[in-house]
Amino acid sequence: MPGATGDQSSYRGRFDYAHDRYGLQLDHLRVGDDFNPEVGFTRRTNFRRTTAAVRFSPRPRASRLVRKLNWNANYDYITDGRATRIENRQAAANFQIEFHSGDTFSTDYSHDFEYLPQDFEISPDIVLPVGNYEYDTFRLTYNLGQQRSVSGRANVAVGSFYNGTKREANFSSGRITLSSRVNIEPGVTLHWIDLPQGNFQTRLITARVIYTGSPRSLISSLMQYNASDHTLSSSVRLRWEYRPGSDLFVVYSEGRNTTVGGVPELVNRSLAVKITRLVRF
Repeated sequence: MPGATGDQSSYRGRFDYAHDRYGLQLDHLRVGDDFNPEVGFTRRTNFRRTTAAVRFSPRPRASRLVRKLNWNANYDYITDGRATRIENRQAAANFQIEFHSGDTFSTDYSHDFEYLPQDFEISPDIVLPVGNYEYDTFRLTYNLGQQRSVSGRANVAVGSFYNGTKREANFSSGRITLSSRVNIEPGVTLHWIDLPQGNFQTRLITARVIYTGSPRSLISSLMQYNASDHTLSSSVRLRWEYRPGSDLFVVYSEGRNTTVGGVPELVNRSLAVKITRLVRF
């Protein structure tokens, strides 16, 4: 690139062996500090990243309960472009059981190293100083199959975190089928963080209701409560395909502040209408 004085190079090498029983992935990526992608974009520059992953996945033939077992090991190593400073490093191991019912159960362990190049405000009035940090995480996950009337992914995790401790409980990708036309998609994310600089919690609760009136019309409503930011947001969306390839969208949304007593205070409100028409020549 004209006028560039730094490293303009970038390259990548990748090997992928994806057999049903065995798997191996090797990847190395380097992006210079003055690299210009010309077409597209790159999320960051001046780094090297090396990853390796191995997998062993036998299928027990005599089991009526277990369909497949998965053992995975991963290593991720990131440095600056000149490989003089480690920025991130993670070693992880995973064991997963796939059941014939469509459910899965897994355990995960990871050991992370992270370098913070500048102070980072992880929560209001809680700032992590520049430095090197190492922490470990142990996680249990159970995933209910999509064929069930109630499905979703539930997990709990504990471990160290930036010289402190972390506990979390989540339920995501949830789906409750009330009928062939009505579905509810709940979600809960809870974190308890204890750091030398202070303690904080994050609580996020979401619920989406979907009503399918016909193959060409749908009404969905989303409500989200963030206890950390004291906000309650909601929206209602109508989609109607009034003719093949042509749609009408109507979206109403609003945000409220929950710090006041009684009914949450209205902060913003919007109404959007969009109509499309397919024209064939």
